[in-house]
Amino acid sequence: MYNLSAVLAVLQLSQSLVNPSPGALNDADSPYKAVGQSVVKAALKGHAEGCHVEPYNVLVENPAFPPFDQTKANVYRYRQQQGVNLGSWFVHEQWMTPSLFRCAKEPKVAEIDIAGGWGGLVNARAVLEKHWDEFITAEVFNYLASIGINTVRIPIGHFTLPAEFVTGTPFEPYIEVYKNAWPRLLRAISQAGEAGIGVLIDMHGAPGSQNGQPHSGVSDGQTNFFKTWEYQGKTIEALRFLVQQLGPITNVIGIQLLNEPAGDPSLEDFYTRATDAIRQVSFHSNGLPVYIHDAFDLYRFGPYINRRQDFVVHDHHSYFVFTDNDSKMPANQHATNIRGGIADAFKSAALGERRNLVIGEWSCALTKDSLGSQADKVQAQRDFCTAQMQMYSSVAAGWYFWSWDNEQCEYDIGWCFKHAIGTALPPTFFAYSRITSLTQVQDGAAKVGKLDQLSDDQIASVLDQSSRIGEIGREGFGGNGGGTQHRFGTIHERQSRSQNQTSPQDQNQPGFGGGGGGAPGNLTANNKNGWTGSRMTSTSAKGFRDGYRTATVFATYGMSKLGFTEQYMSDAIARAGPEGVPSGMEGGYRVGFMLGLVYGEQKVLAAIGGVDRT
Repeated sequence: MYNLSAVLAVLQLSQSLVNPSPGALNDADSPYKAVGQSVVKAALKGHAEGCHVEPYNVLVENPAFPPFDQTKANVYRYRQQQGVNLGSWFVHEQWMTPSLFRCAKEPKVAEIDIAGGWGGLVNARAVLEKHWDEFITAEVFNYLASIGINTVRIPIGHFTLPAEFVTGTPFEPYIEVYKNAWPRLLRAISQAGEAGIGVLIDMHGAPGSQNGQPHSGVSDGQTNFFKTWEYQGKTIEALRFLVQQLGPITNVIGIQLLNEPAGDPSLEDFYTRATDAIRQVSFHSNGLPVYIHDAFDLYRFGPYINRRQDFVVHDHHSYFVFTDNDSKMPANQHATNIRGGIADAFKSAALGERRNLVIGEWSCALTKDSLGSQADKVQAQRDFCTAQMQMYSSVAAGWYFWSWDNEQCEYDIGWCFKHAIGTALPPTFFAYSRITSLTQVQDGAAKVGKLDQLSDDQIASVLDQSSRIGEIGREGFGGNGGGTQHRFGTIHERQSRSQNQTSPQDQNQPGFGGGGGGAPGNLTANNKNGWTGSRMTSTSAKGFRDGYRTATVFATYGMSKLGFTEQYMSDAIARAGPEGVPSGMEGGYRVGFMLGLVYGEQKVLAAIGGVDRT
């Protein structure tokens, strides 16, 4: 078992393996922050002093969702994710929304203190319901879609769910406070879906707390989740409920089992029991992606994910302000490390787990010390932030900035996505970087929808270029391959690695050309995998056609690109069965698919008129 801190230590790099609340840091700052401005005072602006609470009784009904659309759901789940967290909405953090803690019970640091404060349950419910209704609205989802954000991660607690999942936990006395939370979560999912945005539901606060941190909802510092089977069992039942209720909703892209759990030795066992229980719920639950956090150990769950063939995704959180070394390192050195040794570490992890990796939390935050030596502090923070985004987009299947908003957002470019857009980050985030507006998305999708399907002769002509396959993987068919360059190269490298290793674990990895297939550049050597010299077979032709169709269909949904490429190919092979992809011919299918995907994305670029900048 590897440990990222050990790997990075060799490289003389570092990354936080713990994530305390950013509010605990006195020196995590931004050059954009107004000098002498009291953040807390600004956050409380517009709120009455004291603890008087106006009655608030706004009824929210469960929304009606459209019928499940399998094609659209596949696009939402498998596409490259450009995302943002909606933090401190349903699970609160004092540093993000301090006004809600003003009249909380002591020690005023976690969700449970809000529920137990404000002079009583009715008042606490009014405070929270008003926040749920106003902090993030349909307009926010529409705006995010307009700049290319295609997925959001919504942290919730077990207390967000109906009362049966709260009884027997420290939140039981506050069931009344949260009795109207569930319809509001459903409304959020519905609003996101109307904007074309996928939703990842994250169990941020499990019964008993999985990490003892305030952001799990508790303020006693206790990590009781791993001490009792009752809490774990209640969590599994809560997760099963989520899957039962949300699995049939098209734009729900997955359920995250736990957020930032402690690195307990039993964590793998819990993940297995929870995932297996989820898979048994319904037809929809069998294909719903399950996200697991790595307890800040980047390499710990690679073998675990590889052993499972179902859609399990590794979530890692990446920050650069929580260790002494990170807090003192100059911003430009952080950017250099991110592009070098840290990128290599993430790429290595992704190679070991079918690229089923997302960066579920990251930020632009740097300390004053990191920025202090920079001649242009604004540019230094911008370089640091864009270096992260570009690296995560390249090596992983998605990223989620932490977080969309907070009460000091106008002074906080490091942690507030709303303020970082167009300053420390680009103004738009579409997968095809040529696209910069929803109008272009709609026009581009319409043009892509008119592309002709490929004939057998056209496919044969492309596949006959087998001597150039490695070249195509790097450069595309006469143009810039965009994000596909990395996917092709990564899968090529993964297959080459498995060919050079002989352990049973490596032999069974479902890499590019799985089943012993040749890697790009050496496809003429292996007839059994559906490729003979420069001639195609029906298996490689099917792969090419599927890859091309995937690229064009994904583009018609918000100009998306395939992100979970290897998982998608593996699932496509499983769905086709031996009649569609004969046993031993999987390698030819995978090679054909990747060629078709590259070719299709090039056709998309030609249709929208330009070369991708990524």
